Amino acid sequence: MINHLSTAQYNKGSRFWLAEGTFTGSIYLNSSLGDRKYTAGSYFDKDFQIKNHTITIAYKNGSFSANNKAKGWLVSYNIIFNQFTSSQKSTNSYSNFNLTETNYTHAFNGGYFIDKFIPISKSLAIYGEVLGKIGFSFNNGKGISPAHDIHIAANANLGIRYFINKKIFVNGQASLANINLQSLTVNDKTSAKVDISSIMTINTISIAFGKSF
Repeated sequence: MINHLSTAQYNKGSRFWLAEGTFTGSIYLNSSLGDRKYTAGSYFDKDFQIKNHTITIAYKNGSFSANNKAKGWLVSYNIIFNQFTSSQKSTNSYSNFNLTETNYTHAFNGGYFIDKFIPISKSLAIYGEVLGKIGFSFNNGKGISPAHDIHIAANANLGIRYFINKKIFVNGQASLANINLQSLTVNDKTSAKVDISSIMTINTISIAFGKSF
């Protein structure tokens, strides 16, 4: 480990900015193979697959207070890729089909974060983060009804910060828990929705580059 720094970058009054990229991905599969349905002497195998991938670009600006604690604001843009594939195979070829529908959701957010750092060496620290954000989103794509929403979210994250030199650092971060409150409007009908997820169901990794000053 290169120890070319002091821990002054975590002192009260120190400031930083960072640009962050986040990827979240999940694939859900369902298959009726082995549980075939028979109708009029023919069998039917049905399968479907759902893919959800999210790419987030964020900018954060923060400053340190006492006890290695940083606070600041953030803005972000998300693009969510959703793909649904359904297929059916049977002994009657006319009953076979394969259908794929793809849509995208675009989200814009602004919020506030609090980080707590524990320096391990002069170059390396681990940190915990809590953040809250508010935003709106809309979708587009084939086979979906137009929709938009207003949402409020809270996140808990765990990360590592490594200083490459006296000013430049890189972060690696994973999500521990998320809660999202959503007011969703589809075809002029509005409904409320609450989503809660934990590290057991989140597949998220973030990489960020930043500068301390």
